[in-house]
Amino acid sequence: MIDNQLPKISGFGLTVVDILMQIENGIHLYQKNPVGMQMVQLGGVVPTALVTASRLGLDSRLYTAFGSDKFSEILYDIFEKEKVKTEEIGNPDLYQTPLSVVAIDKRTGERTGFNSQGDFPKLAPSSITVPLDSDTSILLIDGHNPSCSLQFLKEAHKLGARVLLDLGNPKEGMEEIIKEADFLIVPQAYWKTVWPNIPVKKVMTELLKIGPKTVIITMGPQGCLIGNSQEVFHQPAFDINVIDTNGAGDIFFGAFVYGLASKWDFKKITTFAAGAAGYSCQRYGKQEKIPKSVGDIENFISTNKLRTFNFNLL
Repeated sequence: MIDNQLPKISGFGLTVVDILMQIENGIHLYQKNPVGMQMVQLGGVVPTALVTASRLGLDSRLYTAFGSDKFSEILYDIFEKEKVKTEEIGNPDLYQTPLSVVAIDKRTGERTGFNSQGDFPKLAPSSITVPLDSDTSILLIDGHNPSCSLQFLKEAHKLGARVLLDLGNPKEGMEEIIKEADFLIVPQAYWKTVWPNIPVKKVMTELLKIGPKTVIITMGPQGCLIGNSQEVFHQPAFDINVIDTNGAGDIFFGAFVYGLASKWDFKKITTFAAGAAGYSCQRYGKQEKIPKSVGDIENFISTNKLRTFNFNLL
């Protein structure tokens, strides 16, 4: 049930149909590879975060672009079931729905993928014919389309909304968005690629100088580092047996937004978000990985211990 006292959130980001196939005996070229488990699910940082937030009780709305093909029907069905409102940008008859096909070697967990972003990166700001909901208090963006993301960011700030940017993988044209974002989530894959030989504390210091009010740097099993003008602190990850890390960062994002909307302090927010990510790592597939309620995350936190890690080593 949605708590009407909590603010409304919106998101603009790449939305993908993920097709997952678990290959039983390894992946081999030029022959048919027997598939054990197969799954079709939602993909994309912002939509996954919005579904997470919706399940936790937030009124969530997604602005995106996917086609009018069979794959788009899958996405519409998912969003309807998850109570995430959708706003199409431009004319869907002109677009292809983004698609990702991933083959997972059951023996090793190694992945081989093929993906298309459809026409999403090509959208121009003039394509945005639907205004941002005036009740939006928090906006999530991913930067897969920097020019449109910047337009949504500026509109959100005019409304007095806070903007959270998940950097994902390195992309061109992100400088102004990074500078203007209120909250910056920096995944491990991003900072290890862009700053491979720089200590993570130094990365935090340099990013805060650029403009974001708060920076969250994720570090996989080492947890995450959170910093703003008042403090920098480390949030350990939970000590669990990991089954699948796919999507854990997106679910962390959604749970973080829920805590922010609930006006919790940062340490409570990050513990809650780390709990959501840990919960997801013990499951396969987005349907099961995304917590169904706040209680799921609270139960996970109460029954699992945090990893021991020396913050001074960062």
